Order: sequence, then structure tokens, then C-alpha cells
Amino acid sequence: MRAENKARLVGVVLLLVFIFYEYPSLLGNALYSMAAHIWLSISILIPLLAVAVLAPLHRLGSHWRIITVLFLVLLAVSLFSEATRSLEIGESLRVGELGSLPPVDPASVRVVPLAVAYTRAEASFSSSTYKPSSMVFLVYRDGKPYWQIPIVPEKSWNYMTKHMKGFIEIPAYSFNITPRLIEKEFKYGFGHFHDLVWAAYIKAGIWGSKPELADSYIVEAKDGSYWIVVPLTSWRLEKLFYSVPRVTGVLLVCSNGTIHKLSIKEALSNPLTRGGPLIPEWMARWYVEKLNYRHGLLNTFTVHRDMFKLRDPSRTNKQPWLIRDSSGRLWWLFAAEPYGKGGGVSKIIMVDARDPSIKVYEYSVSGGLLIGPVKASDLAKASLPRYDWERYSVEEPIPIMLNGTLYWRVAVIPRDASMLDSLVLVNSRSGSVLHVKSDAELEGFLAQGSSPKAPLSIQDLIKKLKQMIAEEQEKLNEMSKLLQEIEGMVENRTSTSSTK
Repeated sequence: MRAENKARLVGVVLLLVFIFYEYPSLLGNALYSMAAHIWLSISILIPLLAVAVLAPLHRLGSHWRIITVLFLVLLAVSLFSEATRSLEIGESLRVGELGSLPPVDPASVRVVPLAVAYTRAEASFSSSTYKPSSMVFLVYRDGKPYWQIPIVPEKSWNYMTKHMKGFIEIPAYSFNITPRLIEKEFKYGFGHFHDLVWAAYIKAGIWGSKPELADSYIVEAKDGSYWIVVPLTSWRLEKLFYSVPRVTGVLLVCSNGTIHKLSIKEALSNPLTRGGPLIPEWMARWYVEKLNYRHGLLNTFTVHRDMFKLRDPSRTNKQPWLIRDSSGRLWWLFAAEPYGKGGGVSKIIMVDARDPSIKVYEYSVSGGLLIGPVKASDLAKASLPRYDWERYSVEEPIPIMLNGTLYWRVAVIPRDASMLDSLVLVNSRSGSVLHVKSDAELEGFLAQGSSPKAPLSIQDLIKKLKQMIAEEQEKLNEMSKLLQEIEGMVENRTSTSSTK
């Protein structure tokens, strides 16, 4: 090899080492994606490797057909691998039957939607060098939910020279929205150079795993120190044909830069990790969607027996929902609709959010379908006919289980998310709606299962709407008569003046 080529090779190697040291997530995410789709990665890498070896030898032309056939064969194997994975996981998942829905913990009901929390956080913070991050976390402390928004450096120079300054915390359980700024510099936080992701790979050496930032949260220890809790996931090879996602542990990152990598067993017993899930949201949905394959591929693509679909109310409010029951247990909850064009809920699927063995439970609906989150949002709008829905919107239909009944908590907010106007509670079985505008009304509903005001059934709602239309029509008739009288007076004046 010539000296020039050696120098180029050394330069390329040094450049790659520098890039992967400064931005290790590039390599980490690549390895993670390859592990998730092993045979697809092989079907791409082996032909590319063959091209890289044969091209310099000028033998690519004579082997082009072989490389193409090899690629097609490996691609077919990868498709078979994906189908086998879905089928075997769907058939092997342990699914328990729930006789009734676990009751909700009244203190843990989420009142403030994410959009309102973020808007209030932005409005309460003022700085020329820092800004609220686009990342928003949810954590439970003493059974109550809180929104957390990290404070990160603004613009490129501050990104390179400063660290995460702290975070804004907003109680999510009350109509009284009071942002609280916790100023604490994090050596390895979010949104800056050499941040938590860099430290996870370079300092903690989590190669092969991935930090699940979307399911992270911040907790305060008894000694006053602050820790970021980050679940770790990886893909494990099964039967040479496919891999499955698993939770491998938890990363604890202290504000002073101390990093602890915990195993699953250590994480379950550590008090710092009790405020949130160990199973990431995406993983819970990944496993639940595989249940559609439990009766075989033929059923999946033809008969569709016992199949379901997960319908998301909006892009920002996707299933599942994280809920906390009265025993303090965290669940990922899914509202499953029958396969097809129906809009009702046929079963409730729940995944234990802190059990790494992936335990799935089903509650089959009896006596007809339940109202789903999308229809609940429509009913919430219909119950407020005088609202201008060009200026207001309904957000985050969240499930609340009370006295064996599933309710949908729908938030009514202005389009600019500047405040929380009210909550609408929709009974998923009867369709009755209840409007809540204060903590006292919500607490009364959660304590008794009903409100001081009788909830409106669909029939009552129709009567109310008809009555309001009649009242408005009467007002319009009166206005029309008044208009005619005014026009008559104007005509009389005009005729009198013309006579003169």
C-alpha cells in the first residue's frame, strides 16, 4: 500500500474515532437498530461488503448476479424472520384475565394536560442563555403526578459551553397550575454538549443498550441530591431468526456527574426508581400489538378473529396511557377497538409498567362495546355547544377507572394552551358527561363516583341541545321583528322628508 493511501486510511480512522467519541449515539443507535432487525441488517451488509471487496479487484462485473441473488435471498430470510417473530411472540405472551378494572388512585388523576404545562413553563421562565427543553417528563411522587421540563442552554455557543441548569416542575393533579423552578446544574443532563447520552456510552459503557430518554424523570434523594432516572433497553437474539426487546436495567445520573448502572433486580428495589415505569411506552405497545398474531398468520390476514386495533386520539396523545391504581401499581393501559371500522372499545389491555418480564392483562367488555377516546372527545365537544371550537380544543382523553366503570377525562383548553378551562368526564358505557371546573368538584366525583350535579345522558344532552336551539331561534325571531320595525321607521322618515 502506498504511503498516500496509508495516510488517508489513518486520517479516515482518526476522523471516525473522533466522531464516534464526540457523538457516540450515532454508533450506539446503529448497533441498536441492527440488533432489532438482524437479518435485514445482514441482507444489506453482506452485499455491501462483497461490493467493497470485489470493486478494488475489478471483479465486480462477473459477480454482480451472484451478489444480487444473495441480497434477494437474505432479504427473503429477513421477511420470514419478521413474520416468525410476530407469530411466536404473539403465541407465547402470557395474558391474564381481569375480572374487573383496578380502581384508580384519586390522588394520581392527571388534571393538567401536557400542552398547558409546557406553555405555563415557558411563560414562567425568562433567560437569554437558557430555555425550556422540548422534552417533557412525567413522574409520580407521593402518589401524585408532576410534569418536568428541563432547562437547557440556548443556541450553539451556550450548547457547547454550558450545562443543564435545572428543571421546571408543575403539579399535574390540580387546577391550580403553579410552576416551580428547581435551579441545579447537571454535569450530564439534556440539551448540551457531552450530555447524558454521551456519558451513558462513554462513561457508563452501555454499548448494546439504549437510554430511553422519553421515559426518563428526575427525582430528589433524601440527602437533597438530584438524580435522572433513565431506563435501558436492548434486543436479545432468539432462535437465530429474530430478536426481542428487553429492559436491561436503569441508569442513575446524579447532578454532580456520578453515574450508577443498575441491573433490573437492583432497579426494582431502589427507592429512586419508584416514580415511573421501567417498561418504556414504545415497548409496551410493541408487545401488545403482537397479540394480533396469537391465533396464527392465516387468522391475522384473513379471518381476523379476536383481533383489535389501537386508535390514537391525536398525534400528541397516543396509546398507551400511564395510570396508577389505588394500590400504587403503575400500568400502561390500552383501549382496544375491534378490527375494522368500528369505533367502540371491546377490551382493555393493561401491561405492568414495572415488570420486566412483560405481563399483559385483558379485561373483556361485556354487554356491548364501550365508548372509545375519539368518540369521548366528540361527546365532550357536543356537551359544550356554545364554545367556539375554532378557539378551543379538547385534549388528552385519559382513562379513569372508578367503581368498575371506565371514564374518559377530556381536557378543554384554548388553542394557545394558555390555561385549563375545564375537564369533561365521559362515562364509556352510558355516554353521560360531567363538567368539572375545580379541584373540589373533581375530588367529590372521585370520592363518590358521581358529581353533586347529575351527569347528562345522551338523551338528556339531545333534549338540552334542542331546548337551546329553540331558545336561540326565539331570540332570532325577536331580533328579526325588531329589525323590521327599525326598517319601517327608516322608510317612514325617508318618505316624509321626500314629501317635504
